[in-house]
Amino acid sequence: MQKTERKPLFDLGQLVATPGALAALEKSGQSPMKFLSRHVTGDWGQIPEEDGKENQISFEKGFRLLSSYRTAANDVLWAITESSRSHTTLLLPDEYCVESQDETYQDKKEDVEKLCRRVEFEIQKSAVKKC
Repeated sequence: MQKTERKPLFDLGQLVATPGALAALEKSGQSPMKFLSRHVTGDWGQIPEEDGKENQISFEKGFRLLSSYRTAANDVLWAITESSRSHTTLLLPDEYCVESQDETYQDKKEDVEKLCRRVEFEIQKSAVKKC
């Protein structure tokens, strides 16, 4: 049987990952591209049916998209693409936070931005190795 290749549905933008997501990927021995390739083709993973319907509406209207996957080591990994399609983040559910204007958030945001620059390189390097 011939394997059908699914085409990307949207632009992932800049690829970033949180420390927890990187640790989960390392623990499972899996590439981030395994999950990102599913996400970008509309395979939203293990999400409730109502969230899948919400993703379909979000895709059509240009809103944020969320996928949820389980790694080989049984960790849950989320992929979130922002509505602007400017970036996609791999993260663990407990690393997700809603923006606030407090100082702690701003400090954390700066740390994450620094980490993301390093992580983007690691993801690109990982993708090149697989080609």
